[in-house]
Amino acid sequence: MLGGTISSPYLLYKLASTPKYRRGLSQRLGVSLPPEPAIPSIWCHAVSVGEVLAVSELLRATRARWPETALYLSTVTATGQETAAKRLGNVVDQLFYLPFDLPPVVSRVVKRVNPRLFLLVETELWPGLITTLGERKTPQVLVNGRLSPGSFKHYHSFRGLMRPLLGRFNRLCMQSRRDAARMVALGAPEERVVPTGNLKYDTIIAGLEGVSRDKVREELGVPDHKLIVVAGSTHPGEEEAMLEMLESCKKRLETPIYLVLAPRHPERWNEVARLLEDRGKRFVRRSSGMPMGDAEVLLLDTLGELARTYAAADLAFVGGSLAERGGHNPLEPAALGVPVVMGPHLYNFQEISQVLEESGGLMVCRDRQGLIETACRILGNSELRRELGGLGRKAVFQNRGAQQRTLKVIEEVLEQP
Repeated sequence: MLGGTISSPYLLYKLASTPKYRRGLSQRLGVSLPPEPAIPSIWCHAVSVGEVLAVSELLRATRARWPETALYLSTVTATGQETAAKRLGNVVDQLFYLPFDLPPVVSRVVKRVNPRLFLLVETELWPGLITTLGERKTPQVLVNGRLSPGSFKHYHSFRGLMRPLLGRFNRLCMQSRRDAARMVALGAPEERVVPTGNLKYDTIIAGLEGVSRDKVREELGVPDHKLIVVAGSTHPGEEEAMLEMLESCKKRLETPIYLVLAPRHPERWNEVARLLEDRGKRFVRRSSGMPMGDAEVLLLDTLGELARTYAAADLAFVGGSLAERGGHNPLEPAALGVPVVMGPHLYNFQEISQVLEESGGLMVCRDRQGLIETACRILGNSELRRELGGLGRKAVFQNRGAQQRTLKVIEEVLEQP
């Protein structure tokens, strides 16, 4: 997404219509500035939750590699701030909201932070910020960069603007060779574009260390011999599909199956609870602290628990893929050795999905009925579940290494005269 003047009207609309966007308003307007660093600083910008999670282990490594440097982190969303505070509160020195991409506002914040290096996560470009940093000769590195076909097409319409903007970056670290080729096609200097891999492989593995299937099942109150399907990051229509899958598989397999529903957006928790009530489902809200007991469905209405909850699953569905939302990240269940099913809409995680599908750990289904059939087949065969889960886990671990490659690029940029 192209930031700056293109996104400012949207942000102003959200500011007026959505209370959560009014959080940190004084920082967004550049009225309240982060404290001036007493030592040289590195400023990293990660738009929201996904970007914060992706870069979290890289920032830990950056902190360890340059302990004499202050680490500043900005986000756009309130949930990004909350996630950063929880995951990186003991790593970063300052956490703040990115200012609106308007020259007078951006200039005040850039002057205050005065970073020796600016790290931008993935590919949300802010022309005002990038230009201001470039004019101050601040080195800039894009990390974990990606360009979906849709984003590439969108950016290509602004190709005249993109070339000088991308020329401000000292390096552009892309998730894949395909992403790197698209970035060069947009006008980035070819010699500065580096395919370093996807940081999310390293981050997911580090974040799930020590997570135990038995312990999570015990916390949920589910016996080990019961089957669990965890449906994560679901969108409207996908909860209904999961309930249909639940009923279909129970009839065919004649075995108790529990369903965990984790809606993508917290504001939908009550909506999904009403859906379960209307369907006559026995369910428990995770926020109640009650075990599942004889309930059929657990509504995961808490933040930060989905990743470890996947450990309890015999099968995972990752949402945004039946609904046309581009899909969400299937790495967490795959890293835990859980077979994954998804719908056909995967453009947000195209490369990751392809890696996992080719490994055998991810089953991509064309439609709702195909997903139900696939889920029943996997749930009815314990040997198949073990095999598919093992293949997905192996693929995740084989694709580690982006963190070290990115850290090396950062080191090279910082050492340039």
